[in-house]
Amino acid sequence: MEATDAPRLDRCKPSCANIARTDHHAAGILAHAEALQKQAASEALPGPLADRLARHAGQLREPADRHEHDRIRAAMGRILSNKPEHSNSALTIIALAAEAQVPRNALTQRHTDLGYDVYEMVRARGQTPDNERRLRQQVRRLKELRAADAEEVAQLKADVEALVGALHQATMANSHLRRQLADLHGTVRALPTQAPLAR
Repeated sequence: MEATDAPRLDRCKPSCANIARTDHHAAGILAHAEALQKQAASEALPGPLADRLARHAGQLREPADRHEHDRIRAAMGRILSNKPEHSNSALTIIALAAEAQVPRNALTQRHTDLGYDVYEMVRARGQTPDNERRLRQQVRRLKELRAADAEEVAQLKADVEALVGALHQATMANSHLRRQLADLHGTVRALPTQAPLAR
Protein backbone atom coordinates (compact mmCIF):
# COMPACT_ATOMS: atom_id res chain seq x y z
CA MET A 1 0.00 0.00 0.00
CA GLU A 2 1.43 3.33 -1.04
CA ALA A 3 1.66 6.28 1.32
CA THR A 4 -0.73 8.26 -0.87
CA ASP A 5 -3.43 5.62 -0.33
CA ALA A 6 -3.24 5.80 3.47
CA PRO A 7 -6.14 7.42 5.34
CA ARG A 8 -5.72 11.16 5.81
CA LEU A 9 -7.59 13.48 8.15
CA ASP A 10 -7.98 16.19 5.53
CA ARG A 11 -9.78 13.70 3.24
CA CYS A 12 -12.33 12.68 5.89
CA LYS A 13 -15.93 13.55 5.19
CA PRO A 14 -17.64 15.19 8.19
CA SER A 15 -20.72 13.00 7.67
CA CYS A 16 -18.75 9.73 7.76
CA ALA A 17 -19.89 7.42 10.59
CA ASN A 18 -16.34 6.13 11.12
CA ILE A 19 -14.75 9.51 11.67
CA ALA A 20 -12.78 9.82 14.92
CA ARG A 21 -10.81 12.80 16.11
CA THR A 22 -8.36 13.16 18.94
CA ASP A 23 -7.97 16.33 20.96
CA HIS A 24 -4.89 17.09 18.86
CA HIS A 25 -6.93 16.82 15.64
CA ALA A 26 -9.67 19.07 17.00
CA ALA A 27 -7.11 21.70 18.10
CA GLY A 28 -5.50 21.59 14.64
CA ILE A 29 -8.87 21.99 12.90
CA LEU A 30 -9.76 24.92 15.16
CA ALA A 31 -6.39 26.60 14.50
CA HIS A 32 -6.93 26.16 10.74
CA ALA A 33 -10.44 27.64 11.02
CA GLU A 34 -9.08 30.66 12.90
CA ALA A 35 -6.39 31.18 10.24
CA LEU A 36 -9.05 31.10 7.51
CA GLN A 37 -11.20 33.54 9.46
CA LYS A 38 -8.25 35.96 9.70
CA GLN A 39 -7.69 35.69 5.94
CA ALA A 40 -11.40 36.33 5.35
CA ALA A 41 -11.22 39.50 7.46
CA SER A 42 -8.46 40.96 5.25
CA GLU A 43 -9.54 44.00 3.26
CA ALA A 44 -7.24 42.94 0.40
CA LEU A 45 -9.47 39.97 -0.47
CA PRO A 46 -12.41 40.35 -2.86
CA GLY A 47 -15.82 39.97 -1.20
CA PRO A 48 -16.81 36.60 -2.73
CA LEU A 49 -13.48 34.99 -1.78
CA ALA A 50 -13.69 36.38 1.76
CA ASP A 51 -17.24 34.99 2.11
CA ARG A 52 -16.10 31.57 0.86
CA LEU A 53 -13.22 31.48 3.37
CA ALA A 54 -15.51 32.55 6.22
CA ARG A 55 -18.01 29.80 5.31
CA HIS A 56 -15.23 27.21 5.18
CA ALA A 57 -13.94 28.39 8.57
CA GLY A 58 -17.45 27.97 10.01
CA GLN A 59 -17.72 24.46 8.57
CA LEU A 60 -14.39 23.51 10.13
CA ARG A 61 -15.30 25.05 13.49
CA GLU A 62 -18.50 22.99 13.81
CA PRO A 63 -16.83 19.55 14.29
CA ALA A 64 -14.18 21.10 16.56
CA ASP A 65 -16.92 22.64 18.71
CA ARG A 66 -18.80 19.32 18.82
CA HIS A 67 -15.61 17.56 19.89
CA GLU A 68 -15.03 20.13 22.65
CA HIS A 69 -18.67 19.82 23.75
CA ASP A 70 -18.31 16.01 24.02
CA ARG A 71 -15.03 16.42 25.86
CA ILE A 72 -16.67 18.68 28.47
CA ARG A 73 -19.60 16.26 28.83
CA ALA A 74 -17.15 13.41 29.50
CA ALA A 75 -15.35 15.56 32.09
CA MET A 76 -18.68 16.32 33.76
CA GLY A 77 -19.40 12.59 33.95
CA ARG A 78 -16.04 11.95 35.64
CA ILE A 79 -16.70 14.69 38.19
CA LEU A 80 -20.22 13.42 38.95
CA SER A 81 -18.92 9.85 39.38
CA ASN A 82 -16.16 11.21 41.64
CA LYS A 83 -13.39 9.96 39.32
CA PRO A 84 -11.62 13.18 38.27
CA GLU A 85 -8.35 13.05 36.35
CA HIS A 86 -7.33 16.72 36.16
CA SER A 87 -9.34 18.57 38.84
CA ASN A 88 -10.40 18.50 42.50
CA SER A 89 -13.86 17.12 41.53
CA ALA A 90 -15.65 20.27 42.67
CA LEU A 91 -18.84 20.97 40.76
CA THR A 92 -17.79 24.40 39.50
CA ILE A 93 -17.09 25.97 36.11
CA ILE A 94 -13.40 26.32 37.02
CA ALA A 95 -13.07 22.66 38.04
CA LEU A 96 -15.01 21.44 34.99
CA ALA A 97 -12.82 23.50 32.63
CA ALA A 98 -9.71 22.08 34.36
CA GLU A 99 -11.08 18.53 34.16
CA ALA A 100 -11.91 18.91 30.44
CA GLN A 101 -8.61 20.77 29.88
CA VAL A 102 -10.34 23.59 28.03
CA PRO A 103 -10.25 27.34 28.67
CA ARG A 104 -12.94 28.62 31.02
CA ASN A 105 -14.53 30.72 28.26
CA ALA A 106 -15.38 27.47 26.45
CA LEU A 107 -18.10 27.06 29.11
CA THR A 108 -19.05 30.72 29.56
CA GLN A 109 -19.13 31.68 25.86
CA ARG A 110 -19.18 28.71 23.45
CA HIS A 111 -20.95 25.96 25.41
CA THR A 112 -23.20 27.95 27.73
CA ASP A 113 -25.69 25.06 27.89
CA LEU A 114 -23.12 22.99 29.78
CA GLY A 115 -22.39 25.89 32.10
CA TYR A 116 -26.10 26.15 32.94
CA ASP A 117 -26.20 22.39 33.52
CA VAL A 118 -23.45 22.76 36.13
CA TYR A 119 -25.39 25.51 37.93
CA GLU A 120 -28.58 23.41 37.90
CA MET A 121 -26.75 20.40 39.33
CA VAL A 122 -25.31 22.55 42.10
CA ARG A 123 -28.77 23.92 42.92
CA ALA A 124 -30.22 20.39 42.87
CA ARG A 125 -27.73 19.49 45.59
CA GLY A 126 -28.96 22.41 47.69
CA GLN A 127 -25.79 24.44 47.17
CA THR A 128 -25.16 27.89 45.71
CA PRO A 129 -23.40 28.05 42.31
CA ASP A 130 -19.97 29.70 42.41
CA ASN A 131 -21.01 32.55 40.09
CA GLU A 132 -24.00 33.35 42.30
CA ARG A 133 -21.81 33.18 45.40
CA ARG A 134 -19.32 35.60 43.82
CA LEU A 135 -22.13 37.98 42.89
CA ARG A 136 -23.49 37.90 46.44
CA GLN A 137 -20.04 38.67 47.83
CA GLN A 138 -19.72 41.56 45.39
CA VAL A 139 -23.16 42.91 46.36
CA ARG A 140 -22.19 42.68 50.03
CA ARG A 141 -18.95 44.59 49.39
CA LEU A 142 -20.81 47.25 47.41
CA LYS A 143 -23.33 47.68 50.24
CA GLU A 144 -20.49 48.13 52.72
CA LEU A 145 -18.86 50.72 50.47
CA ARG A 146 -22.18 52.49 50.03
CA ALA A 147 -22.69 52.63 53.82
CA ALA A 148 -19.15 54.01 54.28
CA ASP A 149 -19.78 56.60 51.55
CA ALA A 150 -23.07 57.63 53.18
CA GLU A 151 -21.29 58.11 56.50
CA GLU A 152 -18.59 60.20 54.83
CA VAL A 153 -21.19 62.33 53.01
CA ALA A 154 -23.04 62.94 56.29
CA GLN A 155 -19.76 64.05 57.93
CA LEU A 156 -18.98 66.36 55.00
CA LYS A 157 -22.47 67.91 55.23
CA ALA A 158 -21.96 68.55 58.96
CA ASP A 159 -18.56 70.13 58.22
CA VAL A 160 -20.08 72.36 55.54
CA GLU A 161 -22.84 73.50 57.91
CA ALA A 162 -20.23 74.31 60.59
CA LEU A 163 -18.16 76.27 58.07
CA VAL A 164 -21.22 78.16 56.87
CA GLY A 165 -22.07 79.05 60.50
CA ALA A 166 -18.49 80.23 61.17
CA LEU A 167 -18.49 82.29 57.97
CA HIS A 168 -21.81 83.89 58.95
CA GLN A 169 -20.45 84.83 62.40
CA ALA A 170 -17.27 86.27 60.86
CA THR A 171 -19.35 88.30 58.39
CA MET A 172 -21.57 89.67 61.19
CA ALA A 173 -18.52 90.56 63.34
CA ASN A 174 -16.86 92.29 60.38
CA SER A 175 -20.06 94.25 59.66
CA HIS A 176 -20.29 95.29 63.36
CA LEU A 177 -16.68 96.49 63.40
CA ARG A 178 -17.26 98.51 60.22
CA ARG A 179 -20.26 100.23 61.80
CA GLN A 180 -18.26 101.03 64.93
CA LEU A 181 -15.49 102.50 62.82
CA ALA A 182 -17.95 104.62 60.86
CA ASP A 183 -19.54 105.93 64.12
CA LEU A 184 -16.24 107.23 65.51
CA HIS A 185 -16.09 111.07 65.36
CA GLY A 186 -12.54 111.45 66.67
CA THR A 187 -10.00 113.41 64.67
CA VAL A 188 -7.30 111.47 63.08
CA ARG A 189 -3.92 113.11 63.61
CA ALA A 190 -0.72 112.29 61.90
CA LEU A 191 2.14 111.46 64.21
CA PRO A 192 5.25 113.63 63.87
CA THR A 193 8.12 112.03 62.15
CA GLN A 194 11.57 112.12 63.62
CA ALA A 195 14.14 114.21 61.80
CA PRO A 196 17.00 112.20 60.38
CA LEU A 197 20.17 112.29 62.42
CA ALA A 198 23.00 114.46 61.13
CA ARG A 199 26.14 112.69 60.17
